[in-house]
Amino acid sequence: MLTRIRRMAGSRLAGNLLAIYLARMVNIIIPLAMVPIFARVLDPATFGLTLLAQALGLWIVQVVEFGYDFSATRRLARADWSEDGWKLIVRDTLFGQNVLVLLCLVGSLAFLFLVEGFAQSPLILLLAWAYGAMAGYTPRWYFYAREELAGFTTVSILGRAAGAVVSVLAAIFTRSGEGIMFGYALGSLIPLVWCLWIILPSIRHLPLDMRAGFETLREGGGIFAFKISKMVYSLGGVTVVGILATPAVLAQYASSDRLVRAGINLATSFTIAFFPRLSQLVETDRAAARRMFLTITCLSVAMMTVAAIVVTFNSELIVAIILGDGYEAAAPVLALLIWVAPLNMYQFSVGTQWMIPLGMERAFSAIIAGAAIVYVGLALWAVQHGGEVLAQANVAAEFVLCLALTGYVMLVRRRGGDA
Repeated sequence: MLTRIRRMAGSRLAGNLLAIYLARMVNIIIPLAMVPIFARVLDPATFGLTLLAQALGLWIVQVVEFGYDFSATRRLARADWSEDGWKLIVRDTLFGQNVLVLLCLVGSLAFLFLVEGFAQSPLILLLAWAYGAMAGYTPRWYFYAREELAGFTTVSILGRAAGAVVSVLAAIFTRSGEGIMFGYALGSLIPLVWCLWIILPSIRHLPLDMRAGFETLREGGGIFAFKISKMVYSLGGVTVVGILATPAVLAQYASSDRLVRAGINLATSFTIAFFPRLSQLVETDRAAARRMFLTITCLSVAMMTVAAIVVTFNSELIVAIILGDGYEAAAPVLALLIWVAPLNMYQFSVGTQWMIPLGMERAFSAIIAGAAIVYVGLALWAVQHGGEVLAQANVAAEFVLCLALTGYVMLVRRRGGDA
């Protein structure tokens, strides 16, 4: 038993898991550590607008990634690296992301008319697009597929640290959201430049194939629909409040949401490193894949449940320590919203670690999209009744989604499907 544990600890999978977890921890801890600084330095209106700009940037990240973290990783993980086929996959994926970057720029302009704060400060909107576009364009899928994450992790951490320093200094000395978003953009630019410096020399001799590039958008469409629908759950509430309420009200809800999402992102980091291995096991050893999936799911959901219990009974203390005076209304929102975490962890594991490796991404995406439509309707109604009701709507939507995903997998298995 000890020999097996030592072998696992020294494996490439363990090293990649550690690398991803370190990068995700830094990407979560650094922004989380900046929240109390921003909350105390900025006035609530500026803080709220900054949180909305960050949320918009995260929407753009998901659009530009377009599910390639899964679809391109899966294709590359199964590719023959001794041939040129992997280079074509890289070339075509980058082309698809170029198209998405331009589309996001056009889409971002709509927020000049939707949000009064952006109309008065268009630079913060432009920086939000730059941050999201560069973070989404970073080809982390290349390093996931090769299971070579040490260098990428190091550069990502250094980039995020440099951006954080700039954001904090800008907040202290300028008290503006533009300076903060410039730091976020800088943190995304550094790892992007490093990744392209490594990858581009291998594909620069390849002729452009626009048809193949657009084909990657079709292939990743199912996963993208899932991811963008998931964003409705993770950022839909913040976006609705940002459009329909004042920035000061947004600050109360979005600050609680930021704390909860930090925990969710940390937990999903634990599972995402297993995706390439699970994608291989479902082809070669389905029983081993099922055992790994069940272990991942049970551990991650249990971890998030314990965290939710702790936060529920200490929400006022947490808000007082992290956000300070003026954010007391965020405590009951946090106590409710934290229960999104274990529910989100469960459906994330079922979907990305089981249904997608088994090729069920279309069904997964359809279920997510349907539930997202329901949640949007609930959010539009709930925002009129305050942040607590909106938090309840979010938890209810996540619970229904978990039931739907579980029911679908059980139905496929009962009908004789290999699930």
